[in-house]
Amino acid sequence: MGMTPPTPNARDGALRRLRGLTIGVAGTALGAVAVFAAVAAATIPGHASTAAQATADSSSTTTTTSSSSTSSSTDSGSDLQTTTAPQASSPSGVSHAATGGS
Repeated sequence: MGMTPPTPNARDGALRRLRGLTIGVAGTALGAVAVFAAVAAATIPGHASTAAQATADSSSTTTTTSSSSTSSSTDSGSDLQTTTAPQASSPSGVSHAATGGS
């Protein structure tokens, strides 16, 4: 039961179908990404108006901050607090990752 090799025209036709299928899948994937992006943008509340408000607030805050920093330039910065990162240790003294997984 031997198979006959495909003709060059059959091979070319198969490659055209495969190319068309690849382009179709890529286009569908791109469309799906666009739909998911639109859904995400519509369902995450407050980004457009919040960004505009934050820009307006930061410019007024910058002006206020610069004027208050000029008036209080003799402040030694005693209001600032430093913190250290928490150090985790296991009873055996050997560190290991404890995130995710099953």
